[in-house]
Amino acid sequence: MTECENTDEQQEANRYIVSACCCNCHFCETCGTRMGWRLRMKLDRRADRFHSPYMVTLTVDPKNFSSPQDAFDYVRKHRCIWWLVNELHHRGYLQARDYFCVLEWQKDTEMPHWHLMLDARYIPKTVLDDLWQANRPQGLPPKEANRPGFGMVRYSRKPFQDHHHLVNYLTKYLIKFPEHGFPNWVLDYEGQIHRYTTSRGFFVEENQEEEPGPDDPGPGGMPSGSDSFNDPASSRRRRTPRERIAACTSKCNVIFQDESGNYTFSCSINMSWDEVATYIAVDPDRLSCRVSVAQVQLLERVVGWRRLEPEPNISQRDWDDWKHQHRKAA
Repeated sequence: MTECENTDEQQEANRYIVSACCCNCHFCETCGTRMGWRLRMKLDRRADRFHSPYMVTLTVDPKNFSSPQDAFDYVRKHRCIWWLVNELHHRGYLQARDYFCVLEWQKDTEMPHWHLMLDARYIPKTVLDDLWQANRPQGLPPKEANRPGFGMVRYSRKPFQDHHHLVNYLTKYLIKFPEHGFPNWVLDYEGQIHRYTTSRGFFVEENQEEEPGPDDPGPGGMPSGSDSFNDPASSRRRRTPRERIAACTSKCNVIFQDESGNYTFSCSINMSWDEVATYIAVDPDRLSCRVSVAQVQLLERVVGWRRLEPEPNISQRDWDDWKHQHRKAA
């Protein structure tokens, strides 16, 4: 038998893929780092959109809010970041409306702050200060003389060597897991917290339909990738990041690839990925691998699996992303 025939037989035998059900949460040390690296590669292809990168860091004064969560909710509800960018563009300080923003938290105060990348040659500090202070909540007592009205603005036009240097700088906050972890209020937050946001259409190539962004509504008016993606009634409570992380890799999906290369769900295994990897003798750090029919039958004997009706253990957006990544790898 020739080597080519052996390869064909091996591919025919390994048409199943066992994949861990990951939480795909940016606050998970495993998934967050993996998603950060993927975002870095994606952003690297679009970094040339910034002709004159301009980094701005925006903070909020904790004295203006009862808690860090209250400050975060206020900035998001009033769209303070979007309003700032829109005003700068309207006044002619930006070369383009594109922006990329990363959310972080202070270690001691747990207050949120934002690293905002703009496309500008120069923005006067007084203009940035005035626009950001304009977001001060109404009804507060007069601000103290030595404190900002809403928050501090720090900026620097960092001398980036090239676009790759820019991308590395932008995504370092998303790849490196913080030593002190994330605040408890963030991990127990029942709404959506996006680690990064972009201007609308930021990742859209020319002559390509725009994909839903982190803040754009998905099918049924829900944010894409939400826990209620497959729930038409939207009545299911959104899981907190802590709950999602606790369930990460606690189950696995079995996926079948037909002769045409199309992927379809086969079943779900109620067993953690570490246990499955032990049974089929694969590296547990890979989180996904091709297996033979014999290995699938072994898993069937070890654990009883259930058919995925009506929905699999994965959102439609994650499933589409998974298929896209595996087609590229193939």
